[in-house]
Amino acid sequence: SLRPYYIDDGRLFIHGGFDPHKPFQLQDEYDYSSSRHLPQMAWRAHQNGEPFEVDGFREVYVGHTRTQVFGQTRPFCLANLWMMDTGAAFGRGGFLSLMDVGSKQFWQSPTK
Repeated sequence: SLRPYYIDDGRLFIHGGFDPHKPFQLQDEYDYSSSRHLPQMAWRAHQNGEPFEVDGFREVYVGHTRTQVFGQTRPFCLANLWMMDTGAAFGRGGFLSLMDVGSKQFWQSPTK
């Protein structure tokens, strides 16, 4: 009965993301849990020097797409999209990270 996302004070917390070409409430379980549309779109916009904002939310926090894909080992932000998956799973040598979303201070587990 749990929702696949949480919204608080204009911030969206979601595992995978969603497809910004479809209304948010009409997404399916795949979009919420596994979609990589947002990170890919934000990265392309960043690489091309274009603006990118996730409409309807002040900030969006996503996991599922490892920050290492973008050459990062810590949580990082593109426009209002925060990438939080720092690669701790499956023995990939990443970190388990957590962040205070108010201050943006973060902590990480030691390297393996």
